[in-house]
Amino acid sequence: MKRLISWNKVFALKLLWLLFTKAGSLWVSWIRLNLIGHRNFWNLNPYNAGSWIWKRLCKLRSLARPLLVCEVGSGITASLWHDNWTGMGPLLDLTGPLGPQVIGLPKKAVVRDAISGAGWRVMSSRSRNSIISLIKNALPSCNDIISSEVDDVYL
Repeated sequence: MKRLISWNKVFALKLLWLLFTKAGSLWVSWIRLNLIGHRNFWNLNPYNAGSWIWKRLCKLRSLARPLLVCEVGSGITASLWHDNWTGMGPLLDLTGPLGPQVIGLPKKAVVRDAISGAGWRVMSSRSRNSIISLIKNALPSCNDIISSEVDDVYL
């Protein structure tokens, strides 16, 4: 019985993986359009819509989240606050719920939104706020993102 439960989790995690990596799939397109919409997958309430299978998949988000890393290309897909694209986990987990307010970028922001000119928007801040310091230390160089035409990839 334990082995069956483990296999069920593995297959469910595979379905979650497909949500981020298989844009051409009919199932993924349907899920993105009808169940996720314009919301963020990591914090949507699955009980508003969807089948029992969808609700079960959403229960595995906490298990799946640390396993999914985003390699930023152009920065137009990766969520600034919710995706693990810095290697330090989601920035929202690092800063707490006040992060978006202190930085001035909404929770729906993508990585590209945090770039201004040739650098990160937050780097010009002289504030000694601990959240700003955390963000400054977590951000990689943005030179590759500014010039990239390659889409973000989930690994």
